[in-house]
Amino acid sequence: MMNKLIKVSEFAKNDITESFNWYEEQKEDLGTEFINDLSATISSIKSNPLQYQKIYKTTRRALLYTFKFGVFYSIHKNEILIRRVLHTSRNPNEWKK
Repeated sequence: MMNKLIKVSEFAKNDITESFNWYEEQKEDLGTEFINDLSATISSIKSNPLQYQKIYKTTRRALLYTFKFGVFYSIHKNEILIRRVLHTSRNPNEWKK
């Protein structure tokens, strides 16, 4: 079990905020459901960061359980950096920003 600090990039923070707001506009509390799903996925990443597929060099992707989003992250010495949180229909190269 690895216990590294989770750090969220500014890109990922923007992704999360935009997605939350969009879901809230669709249906009340849907944004909260999205955040809960994301939180569960990030907890899983933190518990076992190596369990998810490496998709490019040091970047891995974990899929949310309910919503069609991927959490793109990389593992560093003392932290796990959440790089992007993107809908799976988006251009797969977006996470490289």
